[in-house]
Amino acid sequence: MISFDFFRKGVPVILGILLVVVFFGCEEYQKEEFTISDLDAKACVLLLDSLSDTISTSLLTNFDTTWVVDTVIYNSIPEILDSLETNNIMITPGVSYTIVTPEDMDTNYIFYQDSLIGGDGVNVVFYFNDYLSINLVGENGTVIDEKSKAIPLETVYDCPELKTRIVYKLVEEGYLVELVKINQTLSDTLRAVILHEQ
Repeated sequence: MISFDFFRKGVPVILGILLVVVFFGCEEYQKEEFTISDLDAKACVLLLDSLSDTISTSLLTNFDTTWVVDTVIYNSIPEILDSLETNNIMITPGVSYTIVTPEDMDTNYIFYQDSLIGGDGVNVVFYFNDYLSINLVGENGTVIDEKSKAIPLETVYDCPELKTRIVYKLVEEGYLVELVKINQTLSDTLRAVILHEQ
């Protein structure tokens, strides 16, 4: 049976030990710093840059009336990329873009061209200031799987404007980008930046 004397003498000792543990634990936590990566910091600056290239997307049927069904679209990637390039609906890495999409279009198409890709491929990060689903389609009609959709916590903290961050490993120079609006998408006008992961 625990006596009253134990509580009188033991509790202050136990409380003292707990305070020391909490103090040093908090001090250790405070010394640890989390910083945004250089790549994400660069993307954030570009997303907030008032100067950007503006792109307006368009219905694919404006280029060819047969490009209606997804299966037909995926069988016509080289022709679609040619049409998008001819109409300057294309993006390249390292540039800040404002993408204007029609209000009634949930899926918008852009040509992504990257002359620096080659060999075993390059990790490429797509950044957007809005919530989106993205599909990348190779010239042969194959949908590319993303490597990561995660946004590091330090990036969320330092760059709250960033809403979508997707990493792909790409091996070709050209891809069809499908930008798909979802329930969380906030606007028909998007800011976008694409960078090579270092």
